[in-house]
Amino acid sequence: MLSSDQNVEQITKLVGEAKDYVKLRGKLWRLLFIEKSSVLLSGLLTAVLALVLCFFAVGMLSVCAALLLSPVVGSLAGACAIVAAAYLVVLLIVYLNRTNWIVNPVTSFVARTIINATRNVPGQDEPL
Repeated sequence: MLSSDQNVEQITKLVGEAKDYVKLRGKLWRLLFIEKSSVLLSGLLTAVLALVLCFFAVGMLSVCAALLLSPVVGSLAGACAIVAAAYLVVLLIVYLNRTNWIVNPVTSFVARTIINATRNVPGQDEPL
């Protein structure tokens, strides 16, 4: 009788420790999610800020290029048309290379961020 009481106590302790372990693992995964999502969000915000600043810079350079071309072409409207055509050529080149220049780097960044999250998990032998 005494032995079965000890077994019941040990099983009760084991179940309690298992519950604590599951709760701690859940908290760990939530913290890892928060960490990695904040890294992704900060990267996204940095990219958006850099793009906005680049748009302003390119806009000013476009005006300067049109003003510099206007004496050569003979009219400001013609110079603006040349600058617009140059942008359309650049847009076509970027569109044709979008997989190599945009999709693959973004995918690699997100994958590296997620994989690094699973490598640093204590008690985990291999990443998920």
